[in-house]
Amino acid sequence: MNAIGKTSAVIRLLLAAVFCSAGYSHAASPVVRWERIEGISPNPVGQVLNGISPVAFPWSTTRGNVLFNTDSGNLQFHVEGLSMGASPTPVARIGTTGAVAEVKGTIMCHQSGEFVDSDPVELSADGDAMFSGQLTSIPSCEPEDLVFLLRIAAVVPGAPPIVNLWLAHGAARKLR
Repeated sequence: MNAIGKTSAVIRLLLAAVFCSAGYSHAASPVVRWERIEGISPNPVGQVLNGISPVAFPWSTTRGNVLFNTDSGNLQFHVEGLSMGASPTPVARIGTTGAVAEVKGTIMCHQSGEFVDSDPVELSADGDAMFSGQLTSIPSCEPEDLVFLLRIAAVVPGAPPIVNLWLAHGAARKLR
């Protein structure tokens, strides 16, 4: 084999290795990342997702993101500045967390509606919350079909029954 033939063979082997390893790494441990967590829109009516209802008024965030490993079930999320954008009662104030004491992350298959919740975490008075841990199970759908919702896990005593409603969602999803 001449020098050009050897060089061509080496290049083909290198390209094959690169393409095979890139495909293998994606298939071996797909991670879904949502670059932002965004509050529910100003008019949440009709945004019921597979039986999970939204709160009846808008919420906003200053920042947040989500990482979910579809092989291991490891979920990490953090949200900052989660606050109400409207006041549903005279007691709740715009720009605060209102009656929400704890939140939970929900990973859902958009098509089938199958979902798994994280353990609840405290929502600070500034609207900050963070979770890192394993989900009890992993939804059985393709990573492209996954949705992240931030839901109310607990409210302060005497608050209206708003537990399990969603108030924010993952946005700008990327597969890694």
